[in-house]
Amino acid sequence: MTTADDYVIQFIQDKGLVSPADVTEARAAIEPVPDGQNADTLAIAKLVETGKVAWPQITAALSKEFDMELIDVTQVSPSDDILKLISREQAEKHNILPLQMDGTELLLAISDPLDTETIDSVSRVLKLAINPKLASPDALKEAISRCYNGGQIGGSLSLIHISEPTRQAEISYA
Repeated sequence: MTTADDYVIQFIQDKGLVSPADVTEARAAIEPVPDGQNADTLAIAKLVETGKVAWPQITAALSKEFDMELIDVTQVSPSDDILKLISREQAEKHNILPLQMDGTELLLAISDPLDTETIDSVSRVLKLAINPKLASPDALKEAISRCYNGGQIGGSLSLIHISEPTRQAEISYA
């Protein structure tokens, strides 16, 4: 999901990926919204679950809108050194995956082009420029699971800092 699912719902309607009636139907299907849950996030999930729209369609439209390169993460295999930059816990929490270094830039797969806070935090913590590449959320979750291979690489979650000696990004928001 994204940091601004209300925007995404309006965006996919504006792009003709779903109709207002589809959104109304999805919202009705999730009522009442459980405490602590976001109605827009649940509505998008319902739209995808019912086949009204697919994540690859949403991701492609967002890629075009934000002029971000779309990446297929189904076959990526970052090196262990690259994976150690971001713990599995953080990768799963923020749905991000470090891919490779390109000069002084870290290529980072993300599912949320609106989550600039995470991108900026990773850049600040690692002291690297970040070149974000957009991937669909479901494919990215699978890639994170596959790439980290069920093992925990990294340490505990705390305020933004760099864990030595691995210079690992650990991101949280106060």
